[in-house]
Amino acid sequence: MKFKKIYIVGSGSICISILKSLIKDEYNPVMILYKEHNISMLGNFVKNNNIENYSFDNKAEITIFLEKVREKALIISANNVYLFPSIIVDKENLKIINFHNALLPRHRGMNAPTWTIYEMDKKAGITWHLVNKNIDDGEIIIQKKINLNGTETAIYLIKQLMNLAFVAFEEIKYDLLDWNLKTYPMRNDIQYQIHYSKDIPNNGIYNESWSFQQKSAFLRSLDWGCIPQFPQPIIKTSNGDLIIENYKINENKIEICTRPIL
Repeated sequence: MKFKKIYIVGSGSICISILKSLIKDEYNPVMILYKEHNISMLGNFVKNNNIENYSFDNKAEITIFLEKVREKALIISANNVYLFPSIIVDKENLKIINFHNALLPRHRGMNAPTWTIYEMDKKAGITWHLVNKNIDDGEIIIQKKINLNGTETAIYLIKQLMNLAFVAFEEIKYDLLDWNLKTYPMRNDIQYQIHYSKDIPNNGIYNESWSFQQKSAFLRSLDWGCIPQFPQPIIKTSNGDLIIENYKINENKIEICTRPIL
């Protein structure tokens, strides 16, 4: 192995899968947690398996920690909201890769599965790429794609893409650990929009004049199950705004349950 240390920065099930994979091969990864609740699945896994870990409540603390890393290290960013600043990216002893849950360069930035569904893409996918100073812009290591059938919710697609990302990680793992990766530049002939955390499809407003397909895509794109990633969507009416509490989509019919905004 080319690295003295392997750091994983991120959250969720994909981090658990990567940790298990590295431990199985007798590596000793270090987990960096950001605002991770100590009773979360990842928090419990790290604790129960005595994995070296560091927990931070703000991003500046992560930067300070990584600045102090002197040995040659690999950083695996997976399901991670911390953006690596130039002072970290420029460190010659660090190599950083990132998992993004879209087929870059489409849907750079936040909440990519939501935008994949809302824009009615025919395919979704994942990208592992090198990290540079820009958002989701580094050279591509591997991509994998799946076909969409127009019924997926955001939470369903997120889980599918997490699984797909781990499959891809396993394919590149040994080349990654030897830093013997074959990469290729990301396309820059088309400028795709970067999605930020503040961005919401159609500003969260359900439009009654939309086609059935667009209504369905809008509702499914904001459906993160029990995770409150976005505010509940609303309908504007002559009698005031209504919140969409739940919905049901049949073959050619959409039923929505609303309540007034209190």
